[in-house]
Amino acid sequence: MILRIRRTLRLYIMYVSIIVKSSMQYKLSFVLMLIGRFLVSFTGFVSLAFVFSGFTDIKGYSYSDVLLCFSIYLCYRIQLSAMLL
Repeated sequence: MILRIRRTLRLYIMYVSIIVKSSMQYKLSFVLMLIGRFLVSFTGFVSLAFVFSGFTDIKGYSYSDVLLCFSIYLCYRIQLSAMLL
């Protein structure tokens, strides 16, 4: 079981390295993509902070609860976009 997990992780790391190498063939495109992804994530966090500046919670969800859900969504979206390259 552990051997299978190691093999799967190794394959996943190889896959990610291939994606990064192929993205870095065009360095300006890669840098602009990184900046764009950072700005999208950053504006999402700033928007949530702005919304929660007037409230302590929304329907029982605190700011930290919403940040956790948003972070999980961002991780999923990044992984999905990496697969579609």
